[in-house]
Amino acid sequence: MSDRQQANAALAVLAKAGNAYALSQLWEMNQGFINTHLWKWYTTHRETCDAAAITYEDLQQEGFFAVQQAVVSYDPEKGAFTTYLDYHLQSIAGKAVVGSSGRYVECSDGVSRRVSANPINGAVALDEPLPGIDDTDVTRLDMLGDPTSQAPFEAIEDASAADELRRGVNAAVDRLDPRETEVIRGRYLLPEPLNQGTLGERLGVSRERVRQLEGKAFRKLCRDKDLQRLHNEIVSQHAYSGTGFTSWKNRGSAQERTIEHLERCGALWSAEEMERKTRLKDEKRAAELGITIEELYARRQYINQLLAQAEQNAPS
Repeated sequence: MSDRQQANAALAVLAKAGNAYALSQLWEMNQGFINTHLWKWYTTHRETCDAAAITYEDLQQEGFFAVQQAVVSYDPEKGAFTTYLDYHLQSIAGKAVVGSSGRYVECSDGVSRRVSANPINGAVALDEPLPGIDDTDVTRLDMLGDPTSQAPFEAIEDASAADELRRGVNAAVDRLDPRETEVIRGRYLLPEPLNQGTLGERLGVSRERVRQLEGKAFRKLCRDKDLQRLHNEIVSQHAYSGTGFTSWKNRGSAQERTIEHLERCGALWSAEEMERKTRLKDEKRAAELGITIEELYARRQYINQLLAQAEQNAPS
């Protein structure tokens, strides 16, 4: 062990015990080591430092805190003090540039480096002159569009999209069986929608029959190709909502939230998956009744036959 290493080891032990003078001596003795390593780190990460407005002098000031941290973690039996100091110099320089959160980007030299994820670090002043244009007073603010000027066009576009959606839904409902069409229109498309009991009285069927027709109609609508196309267009056009940094940080990306919502409501289930889930539900119901699933299906078929006969015999 060299004389410098011995001196570093002795001073580090004293500084770890709380000797402030020993800590200041460590800082003074290792100035050359600190400056050399910080300069090497700064030149390697120059582009990242410039983006975060960090200068070499800023890193030099952070060097003292690296000495403090190296003293706390120093163990003379595991290595030299400068080994600990080198690690903490790189760590504290990275934290000074990146902050508490970071992301990896590819720099101009082709190397992927960790930079700050804080969007403030990538901000520019709007009153700055446009780059590459000489002898002009044009600023970045002058090139921004007026968001209010797009409002009339956006309103027309939204109205057109709503009209297309309305026509698509009406066309899909008209393709259902006549009684199913009556149920869907009565339940959802009237100015004042009816409940199942009132609609059943109007159609001359039971409330349970209205519920069955409604469920059957919705299953058909879910498989309607035109409605699926409209659904995909709506998701792709409006998935930008909530795509800011705060939404991404707290709740994930809009695409992830959209997929999770569609999975919860069953929109992404295949026909086989829907059949499997229905089968599991029926098995659970049969177990509750103490019968087999075949007996449950037989009962349902018999009840549906009775309801269909009652519907046919009902006065028009």
